Amino acid sequence: AFCYALSHIYAKKYVTGRKPFIAPASQLLSSSLVLIPFALWYDAPWQLEMPSFQAMSGILGLAFFGTFLAFIIYYK
Repeated sequence: AFCYALSHIYAKKYVTGRKPFIAPASQLLSSSLVLIPFALWYDAPWQLEMPSFQAMSGILGLAFFGTFLAFIIYYK
């Protein structure tokens, strides 16, 4: 959370004049690309059971609405 907050301060200072979704989209994309190999190595998801539909919809709902609301509050 601390690094996430620092990234917003950095982006606000150095990434001005661009569309508001460019900085968070690039941050989320680059962090995902960095963390995917570690997640695949550590968790071995192909050996785990598939989560239930209720669990997956809850995670997707939190991810979508949390990101959406943060975007609206911060940039609008």
